[in-house]
Amino acid sequence: MFRRLLVYAGFGVAALAAMGVLAGIFYVYTITRDLPSVEALQNYSPPVTTRVYAGNGTVLGEYARESRIFIPAAFIPKLVSEAFTSAEDRNFYNHPGIDPSGILRAAVKDVGWWWKAAGLRAPPPSRSRWRATSF
Repeated sequence: MFRRLLVYAGFGVAALAAMGVLAGIFYVYTITRDLPSVEALQNYSPPVTTRVYAGNGTVLGEYARESRIFIPAAFIPKLVSEAFTSAEDRNFYNHPGIDPSGILRAAVKDVGWWWKAAGLRAPPPSRSRWRATSF
């Protein structure tokens, strides 16, 4: 009897694990299906500002949907590059591209937020109980 219960419990755990894996695959698929291909990213040319010059070389006007100025990576100071990198991910040079501790930290924070939003915190003691214990 106990052995049969363990077998059913094992099947239940395996089914839950399979559902979790399928849910994870579906989540990754829905998040990544709109991403551009690697070839499109390799051939990306950002829109730049169009400048109209006068005959003497002065700028008459600049036209653009986005005001971007192309600067090669070699001209960006190393300190600026490191500042942006540290603002985005302070462990950028210490992990292989995926930061497990950062993912775990974000998951714990998200679960904590969900827990608080769902109202699963212990309620404060009632006034009558507070009065009874304050004598």
